[in-house]
Amino acid sequence: MWLRVIACSEIMAERFYCRIVHQLRTGQNLRQDSTKVRLIETESANSPLLFGKQQRLRTSAEFKLCYNGGVRAGDDHLLVFAVVNDLPHSRIGVSVSKKHGNAVARNRKKRLLRESFRIQQFEIPAGLDLVLVPRQRSDSGLAEYSRSLKRITRKLARRLNLGSEPEPNP
Repeated sequence: MWLRVIACSEIMAERFYCRIVHQLRTGQNLRQDSTKVRLIETESANSPLLFGKQQRLRTSAEFKLCYNGGVRAGDDHLLVFAVVNDLPHSRIGVSVSKKHGNAVARNRKKRLLRESFRIQQFEIPAGLDLVLVPRQRSDSGLAEYSRSLKRITRKLARRLNLGSEPEPNP
């Protein structure tokens, strides 16, 4: 069974969640602290909103292919480079330059972009390799990145004729 943790803070929940998953995998008994964490069983054995290695661009060659061989589109929050892949799902890579601040600020933007993709992964067109580059704005959050990602990927899919048959010329 898949277990989900509900706790007071996200960090605390993540730590308890990792411990519980480890205990489930190793067959150890679960210890519960009823004052801090409450476990809830859910129906599905696999969470549909996972973000695994198969959904990431990992090599510099994959990034270069997106930068050089694809199309790009952007708005106030996000710039996206895209190229068609032969997979049944889309993959992303995130590129945040040092202009965005120190490592803490850059990693926060990366986490927000990955979370935005994880949440929107079934609403964006499949079969794209995407490189996400955030714009230099301090007010961009998860909601803005999610809206931008959804809108821009649809625009890019139309430009690449992904998922639609080209219309014949009369």
